[in-house]
Amino acid sequence: MIVHRRTISRQGGQTPSLLRPVTRARWTLRRWADRVMDERVERAVARRAPQLQHSVDATVDRLAKSLAEVERDLFPVRHLLATGRRGNRTITEPQLERLYQQVRTVTGVQRLAGYGRQTYRSLIELELRGVGRIAGSTSNVLGKLMTTPLLAPPPGPVLEIGTLYGIFAGGLLRQFRRLGDARHVTVVDPLVGVQLQPGSMGGGDLSGSPVVPELVLANLRLSGADDDEFRLIQGYSTDPDTRAAAGDRSYAVVIVDGDHSEQGVYEDLRWVAGCCVDGAIVVLDDFDDPGWPGVRSGFERACADGASFTLIGTVSTSAYLRFEASAGDHHPRRSP
Repeated sequence: MIVHRRTISRQGGQTPSLLRPVTRARWTLRRWADRVMDERVERAVARRAPQLQHSVDATVDRLAKSLAEVERDLFPVRHLLATGRRGNRTITEPQLERLYQQVRTVTGVQRLAGYGRQTYRSLIELELRGVGRIAGSTSNVLGKLMTTPLLAPPPGPVLEIGTLYGIFAGGLLRQFRRLGDARHVTVVDPLVGVQLQPGSMGGGDLSGSPVVPELVLANLRLSGADDDEFRLIQGYSTDPDTRAAAGDRSYAVVIVDGDHSEQGVYEDLRWVAGCCVDGAIVVLDDFDDPGWPGVRSGFERACADGASFTLIGTVSTSAYLRFEASAGDHHPRRSP
């Protein structure tokens, strides 16, 4: 048979008429082969299904037992680290790395792992030995203990407004000593038996211990501080007598953790602006914490009224400010 050349050539992208039966046959064979393979796979799976299910069930049982053992072993650790508070002082690796990155951004110090582990151990040890607790999340407290000394404040004493049980103040002194920097701390707090905040009911503390001067002094000593390294001034930071007693010196570090209302923060920062050395580091606790909107608004209001604070940055829920004294802000005082 003679086939014309144009019969077997492709025209307009169509399959040549003589090849169409072959193409249909190949397509039919492929479908048949796929169907046979699917049936074989289904039969093989059906034969092995009970064995596979048994293997899966055994693996799930082993994992469940392992998880139960881990939970059992972790219970005493969590119970030990509860320290009379909601939750406990455990911290996850992602939380810790996020905290380290914030500290690096604020301080410029890059190598933090060893310093951070040491600080974390101190936090746990201080709360286990002390009476009461430190207020705040693990990330925030750890961030304050790490960041404040690394900002290299100028020489001079520390002022803490609002201390609760004094455990944090002792820990901060220890952190400065760890870097070879001895400091003296003045603690200002009303210490009326309970923690005071706007809107609080004035009930007992989570730790079950009263907020009283005797416990603050005991905790400062338990932290390793000598009696000549701290003093306690009992009273409200807005009280003229309290301010007069604390205002006999200029401070290089100030922790503002008292009244969290806008007016309270505003008044504390306005006072602090008059008793800081140039370049002092001011730590403003619970800054941008959704539960305490008055902290940021009080800070902004104080700056608008002329307080010379520069926001360095934030770590967790604490803001770090640097005080820059103008000629009119200079009030020379003696330091211990």
